[in-house]
Amino acid sequence: MWAYAGLLGICLQGPALGRLVKRFGERALNRTGFAAYVVGYSMLAFAHSIPWLLLSTTVLALGGLVRPTLTSMITQKTSREEQGTVLGLTQSLTSVSQIVGPPLAGLLIQHGLLTAWGLAVAVVALLGLAIASRPALVEAHA
Repeated sequence: MWAYAGLLGICLQGPALGRLVKRFGERALNRTGFAAYVVGYSMLAFAHSIPWLLLSTTVLALGGLVRPTLTSMITQKTSREEQGTVLGLTQSLTSVSQIVGPPLAGLLIQHGLLTAWGLAVAVVALLGLAIASRPALVEAHA
């Protein structure tokens, strides 16, 4: 099941990403990725059958658009002198989430709170979607 979603994610982030960016733009794809995480994890919270699980993981695979588009947008918005610092900070925050997230998820799952686990992750993704959906700031160049 997860191998299928992984394969779909590879296709999205590999050969399809460049074409999708040219057609829709990074900002739109970033919001689409966050929205896919919200919907996919919400669906996963209530998945009680293999077809529902397959559908939710398919939607979740679209969330794979978040990381490459976000990294690209951060790089474009940051001055050359600060890119290393900002990308390092981004990687650090990503690492912290990957360290903290699984034990918290495991705790919820261990206590049979599968629905709560899915919805908790969906709420975090919803926060990301809200931030990504804010109007773009227009920069003044001197």
